[in-house]
Amino acid sequence: MRRLAYQGKHSAKREKRPAVGWIAAVLIVVLIAAVLIWSFAARDAAPKKVENSGQEVTAPDDVLQTPYGELTYPGLWTDKVAHETIEEGDTVQIVFRSTLKDAEVELFRLSYGAVPEGGFVLGQMADGAMVSVVMGSIEPDDAWPQETLDTLYALQESVNDLLVQLQAHPELTPQE
Repeated sequence: MRRLAYQGKHSAKREKRPAVGWIAAVLIVVLIAAVLIWSFAARDAAPKKVENSGQEVTAPDDVLQTPYGELTYPGLWTDKVAHETIEEGDTVQIVFRSTLKDAEVELFRLSYGAVPEGGFVLGQMADGAMVSVVMGSIEPDDAWPQETLDTLYALQESVNDLLVQLQAHPELTPQE
C-alpha cells in the first residue's frame, strides 16, 4: 500500500512539470521574438546616411566665375569644398580643395590656358586657350576614418559635374 500512495504523489508532480516546461518554452520564444523585433526596429529607426541616392540634389549650387562664363558646383558639397582662382599670365586655374578638418587635400584643378603637367586636355576655346583638368592625389592618412576617405573620393568624383558643363560650352572644341 505504501508504494501506491508514494506513486500517487510522484505522478501528481510529473503531471505539473510538463505544464511548467511548456510555459517556460513559450516564454523563451516570446522573449526571443521581442528581442528580434526590438533589434530590427532600432536598426530601421536609426538615421541612414545616403551618399548618392540617384535623386536630384536640392541644395543651391555654388556658382563659379571663370574666364569663359559660369560653372556651378553641386551645392551638396559647398560646406566641404573651397575653391580659389590663380592667375599666372595667360593661364587661369581654379583649384578645388576639401575643407574637412582632418583631411585638407587638393581634389582637382581646372585650367584655362597652358596645360599643366599631368593635365587631361578637354578641348580648346575659340580664342585658342586650352581647357584641362588635373586630378589631385588623395593619399590616405592612417588617422582618417573610412568615412572621411569615402567623402574625399565622392568630392573628387564631383569633377564630372563640371566636366559635363565644360563640354557643353559653345566655344569649346573638344580634344580628339
